[in-house]
Amino acid sequence: MSDSLIFAGMKFPTIKIYYIVLACLLALFGYLAMGMVGAILAFWTLLLWYSVWQRPYRFELFLIAGLGLLGAVAILPEKQWTESNIYFLMAFLVVAASPIFDLVALLFRRRIN
Repeated sequence: MSDSLIFAGMKFPTIKIYYIVLACLLALFGYLAMGMVGAILAFWTLLLWYSVWQRPYRFELFLIAGLGLLGAVAILPEKQWTESNIYFLMAFLVVAASPIFDLVALLFRRRIN
């Protein structure tokens, strides 16, 4: 069985369902915490995730995503961090860091076995 979806003669790689769930949660928590600014931060975070998971590794995509995320954080209004809903903001940060948690868990799993 192939690891891709064929639609209208084009071949698309299949996406695991938890990647879609994480992306939706990130966008939802970002929007609920900070409004449209949170949705923009979610976009740059998703692009950064994609650049890290892309094989072969694409340094230029990682650079663009990293600079975009830093730029989005830099132009945030000061009140955005203080007046946003703290629970949704924490949920956004946990979901945004979830690939790091996954990587650390994978490293420990390989060491134990």
